[in-house]
Amino acid sequence: MLCTAAVGLRVSLVREVNAVMKKVLTWGAVAFVIYYLATSPQGAANVVTGAIDWLKSAGNSLSAFLNHIRL
Repeated sequence: MLCTAAVGLRVSLVREVNAVMKKVLTWGAVAFVIYYLATSPQGAANVVTGAIDWLKSAGNSLSAFLNHIRL
């Protein structure tokens, strides 16, 4: 009985640590993005332009696929 309680406590502790690490990493990523945008606006503009181009390409590919299968 005592062993089962200890295992349950350990599992609970591991889950709590995982939740805290997820929050820390998420906020760290947000801080990095803000820092990157503030210190390198040209690089940030290139990243945004690349993402928009990728989305446009994906949309065109999806459109061509749907036109090809003739729903």
